[in-house]
Amino acid sequence: MIFVLKDINFIEVLNLLKEIILFWFWFAFLSIALMFVLWTLRFKNTLRGLTKQGTGFFYFLAVFMSGVFVNTITPGSNVGGEPIRAYFLSRKFKKQKTKFLGSIIADKFFNIAVFSLFLLFSILFVLLFVKISFILKIIFEGFLLLIIFIGILVIFLSGRKIKFNLSGLVKKVYRFKRIRKKFKSFKKFESYIFRRIRNLGRVFKEGIFNKRTLFIGISLSFLIWILNFLSSYFLFLAFDASVSFLSVIIVITLSYAVGDLSPIPGGIGLVESSMFLFYSAMGVPGSLAITVSLLSRVIYYFYAIIVGGLSLLYLRIKLK
Repeated sequence: MIFVLKDINFIEVLNLLKEIILFWFWFAFLSIALMFVLWTLRFKNTLRGLTKQGTGFFYFLAVFMSGVFVNTITPGSNVGGEPIRAYFLSRKFKKQKTKFLGSIIADKFFNIAVFSLFLLFSILFVLLFVKISFILKIIFEGFLLLIIFIGILVIFLSGRKIKFNLSGLVKKVYRFKRIRKKFKSFKKFESYIFRRIRNLGRVFKEGIFNKRTLFIGISLSFLIWILNFLSSYFLFLAFDASVSFLSVIIVITLSYAVGDLSPIPGGIGLVESSMFLFYSAMGVPGSLAITVSLLSRVIYYFYAIIVGGLSLLYLRIKLK
C-alpha cells in the first residue's frame, strides 16, 4: 500500500474530494447496504430447511454480518466467519453446528460459482484486449487454466462418492488431553467426528442440488456482485468521470481474486493497491483511481467492521 501511495499527488485527491457529487456517493453507499440485504436473503433461503419459519430477518442479518466481521479480521479467503455463523444458528435453533455449517458452505458455493464466471470473463478480456507485460500474461493464463481445471474437477466429482482417509488425523487430534477427557475411547471420538462430517456433507449436497435453492442462490449471487460493481461505478459518477461499467467489473473482480489469495486479513491494503494498479492500466488518472479505490473499500469496511462488529456484540449479549 505504501508502494502504491508514494507517488500519489494528494493535493489532487483533496481537490477531487471537494468536488464530489454527494448524490452519487450516497447511491454507492446504499448499493453496498442493499448488497448485504440480498446476501442475507440468500443466506436465509439456503438455511430454510434447518430454521424455524417466521424467524425474523434481523436475526439472520446479525448472524450474517457477524460472519462478515470475522472474515474481514482473519487471514485467508473469507473462511473465519462460517464457524461463527454456525455457532450462533446452533444456539438459536438447537441443532448440530455441522448441519448449519454444511448449509453455510453451500451458500458460499453459490457466491464462488458466480464470482468464478466473472473472473473467467475478466481474465479472458484482459488477455485478449489489454496490452500487458509477458509476466502478467503468464500469470493470467495460469489463473485461467486453474479455474478451468477446478471447474472440470467439480463437475467430475459432483456425482461420485468420495472417501477420505482421516483416521490418521483423527488419531493425532485425540492425543489432546481435553479431547481424551470428553471421549472415553478413541472409537467413540472417531464415530463422533465421522458422524459430524457425514451430516455436513449431506446438508451441503441438499443445498446445492435443490433446484429452488440453487436457482435463488445463483440469481441473488449475480445481483449481489452487480451491486458491488455498481457501488464503484457510482463513485466514478460522483467525480463526474467517464469510466465504463465493464472496466469496473474487470478491475474489482481481479482485485478481489488477488485479495482472496492473500494471507492478509480481509486482503486489506492489497485489494486497494490492486484496484489502483488495474484502474491505472485501464487509463484512469492516478489521483482518481486511488480515490475511488479507497472510498469503495471504506464504504465496504464500514459495513463489514462497524456494522459487523456491532452485530457480533449484539449476538453475544443476546445469547449469554
